[in-house]
Amino acid sequence: MVMAQLYIQLLQQLTVSVGDGIPIDMGSPTARTLFAYLVLNKNKEIDRRRLAFIFWAHTSEQAARRNLRQYLHRLRRSLEGIDPNGRLITTEGHIVRFNPPDNCIIDIDQFKNAVAANDLPRAITLYRGDLLPDIYDDWVEDDRRHLHTLYLNGLLHLLEQYENSRKFSDAIPVAHAYLAAEPLQEKAHVRLMKLHYAQGSRSRVHAQYEQLRALFAEELGIEPLVETAVLY
Repeated sequence: MVMAQLYIQLLQQLTVSVGDGIPIDMGSPTARTLFAYLVLNKNKEIDRRRLAFIFWAHTSEQAARRNLRQYLHRLRRSLEGIDPNGRLITTEGHIVRFNPPDNCIIDIDQFKNAVAANDLPRAITLYRGDLLPDIYDDWVEDDRRHLHTLYLNGLLHLLEQYENSRKFSDAIPVAHAYLAAEPLQEKAHVRLMKLHYAQGSRSRVHAQYEQLRALFAEELGIEPLVETAVLY
């Protein structure tokens, strides 16, 4: 029996759906966070004791392992509609493992594949937001930072391609996307000012410079660099 297609979104927020977009309720915030961890470490053998310590470090080992058993059971219950035999999340001895089926689609894998194929427009479209922004645990930080860096580099490379081809109308939304991700980077504001100027829109150059001044005054209590003012 072929399992229905499973779609897992980790960028911007965790959502799990099946088939034609039917959502699956993964339960409480703790259950959702545990599932996200298992997905990020898919196909890896994870030691139960390590997993229990990561999520319940401030309880006794016995309580942590009991909590882990309970939450793994809840996750299997959430998934039993498409996985009645419990093949997605398996436990053998001290090992816990998430086994995505062949037809499982995970958004961060799609994003990384698009980057690797140099399909930058698709990669940028796939990056809806940072990885699991509502999770503040240490274990997510490295992956979040890595994906964010891939996204920023993709934006810059695509921006350079459009600029070199003098496709300024295509470059401007990419520059806006970069600025949205890095609003305090002065060079990003300057780049957008230059693009607007290349398009012959002095009013937008003025608006962008004033936005930069207001943002720096509010957030940093400083003025833009003298070089930026002279360029303006």
